[in-house]
Formats: sequence, structure tokens, C-alpha cells
Amino acid sequence: MPMDTPVVRYASSKTCSACGTKNEQMAREPVFWCADEQCGHRHDRDENAAVNLARWTALVENQEETLPLVAAA
Repeated sequence: MPMDTPVVRYASSKTCSACGTKNEQMAREPVFWCADEQCGHRHDRDENAAVNLARWTALVENQEETLPLVAAA
């Protein structure tokens, strides 16, 4: 990545990897839970963040498809 690329802050561990809802209430808990009651997604916090970062990286690199890093819970 070029040195002149701006730093982008992305709440990957607070964003639901299933529906995209950001959970502002997340503390340092090991399990992510979606704030959207209709979604109800629960996942290991680190794995949830990894899925989000993989998708974000694919978008940045203009990839057309991103394979999930982990099986959906």
C-alpha cells in the first residue's frame, strides 16, 4: 500500500458481518451480538471482525468476490 494512502477507521469488531448493523453498545466481550433484533447474529468477536475486514479489503482491492473466512454461525 502506498505511503500516501489515508488511514481509514472501520469498526470491524462492532459491525455485524451478517447484516452490517453497527453495535455501539459492544464492550470488550468475546462474543459479538447484533444490535438488530431481526438479525440476531452471534459470533466470536475476532472472527466477526475478520470477516468484515476481509470484505473491506476485497472492496479496496477491487476484487469481485470474497470467500468467507469462517462458516456462518
